[in-house]
Amino acid sequence: MKTKIQPLVDIIDFEKAFYLYFDLPGVNESNLDVDVEANILSVHAKQTIGDPSHPETYREKIYESRYELGETIDVEKINAKLDHGVLKLDLPKIAKKSPSKIKIEVA
Repeated sequence: MKTKIQPLVDIIDFEKAFYLYFDLPGVNESNLDVDVEANILSVHAKQTIGDPSHPETYREKIYESRYELGETIDVEKINAKLDHGVLKLDLPKIAKKSPSKIKIEVA
């Protein structure tokens, strides 16, 4: 039996980055995909329980989540780490340019 689930996620907004923590119990790295395409962050994971040759006890959980990223995220520097069923994503923000002062000449 397959079950689709949107994983629980905590999102923390700091000055220089967003941190996302996904609850993915029983998921290992080989069953996890994280990608960004057209400014959409996608997390797809699969957890299997039991033996596929015994359908009466076999279970499959599919975790799916998508987020639209703003233009403030530095996509090239996103970092992902899976630790004991928790996926941590670091989404660094692009540094804001400070306004530049223009010197005014008096004639």
